[in-house]
Amino acid sequence: MFSYQSSSIDWCEQNYVYSNYIAEFWNTITNILVMILGISGLYLSSNYEAYNLYNNRPAYRYKIYYGLLLFIGFGSFVFHGMLSRFGQILDEGAILTMIYFATMCESLPHAMISSIFVLGIISCWYYNLVYTPYLLFLMGSITFYLIQKKWKQVTKNSNKPLAKEFYYFSVITFICSFFCWIIDQLCIFSFQFHALWHILSGISIYTILLVECYALSSKSVIKYYGIIPYIYHPNVKKQLFHNKEKID
Repeated sequence: MFSYQSSSIDWCEQNYVYSNYIAEFWNTITNILVMILGISGLYLSSNYEAYNLYNNRPAYRYKIYYGLLLFIGFGSFVFHGMLSRFGQILDEGAILTMIYFATMCESLPHAMISSIFVLGIISCWYYNLVYTPYLLFLMGSITFYLIQKKWKQVTKNSNKPLAKEFYYFSVITFICSFFCWIIDQLCIFSFQFHALWHILSGISIYTILLVECYALSSKSVIKYYGIIPYIYHPNVKKQLFHNKEKID
């Protein structure tokens, strides 16, 4: 379970090319970006509760989202670094937890159906009744469903053009990442498509959470810490940074 190359799947990247200790080098190190995005989200959202954002939705749920994004990056880092069964459980378990939490946060009745569906997938995954690529394909399909729900929130609660621009960016990025994952499954090119999947999907998740926060708040603006966008509210006295803002 903890030994190298004990997982049920091996990706297209050749193993141990750049290091004797890292099985899939590029698939491993690209998860550092995902973990950075998770940590950045946790830190940059530390004063969200002071904004009275999200139409009284609890701000802590976004911290959970970013924490799960960090967990996904860590699990994938361990998985691709060792290709162990334990790493595979961390990787797939983190993704399933993120999707399950997202469906539970939806207020529509469809969320209960999605949650039951996800629980069924978890059971199949635990007992190895579903081959990993099919499992991940189902997870991607549910993710598309959740992104579509976010669009309803953006259009219903916000008339900010910038929110829609960020939403489009997030959706296009995720679609591109999903195609990268599919191409990698076919193993028809030597390019590191799975590593690119990590980068694009991590950016997409971070951005879609930012979009929801921005769309549901009345007076917030989007600022940047370096190249990482975050939410800024002019009425909150204590702010994390004072960078140049970008507003509608």
